[in-house]
Amino acid sequence: FEHTTWMLPSQEGFKGHQGGAYEVDEKVDPRVPWPRGWIPGGVEAEAASNIHFCRSTVRNMGGAGVATTFAVRNLFIEGNVFTQIAGYGVTINRHSCYRPIYGCGVWPDGTAGTPPAERYVTDGAQIRNNHVFEVGCVYTSGGGILCVFVSNCTIEHNYVHYLNYTGISVGWGWDV
Repeated sequence: FEHTTWMLPSQEGFKGHQGGAYEVDEKVDPRVPWPRGWIPGGVEAEAASNIHFCRSTVRNMGGAGVATTFAVRNLFIEGNVFTQIAGYGVTINRHSCYRPIYGCGVWPDGTAGTPPAERYVTDGAQIRNNHVFEVGCVYTSGGGILCVFVSNCTIEHNYVHYLNYTGISVGWGWDV
């Protein structure tokens, strides 16, 4: 998987935020104090089950590498190489920002805030034996592996190096 691009239109340019998120130009929901979006993945999944992403190379990506949004069950990311990626290498259940147009904190059913309802939590993610390096090359708050609002998540035996930001980050959220 290679050679994707991502260019968010903005009157003010790219306003990066921590962990691979960015600030949007306008507040789209009054319940959300800081409207944010997430740099999209070249490979994405949402509300899906039994996903196996194994023995692949993800490189030269203009956004993130592999990303899931919400409600993914039994996800296996194993034996891959992630390199030369503009944003994050792997993002699982990207915070509570469902879609940039809704803003950070609004879920598909219109509820707001963190933690999300249990049905939106990713369950059973296994991230093993991957090589993650030289990611966050353009959007420097993008790190190696980010898992947010997950349960029964296993991250083991990954070789993560040469990053601008966090190697592995698990359990993001406020008011949890």
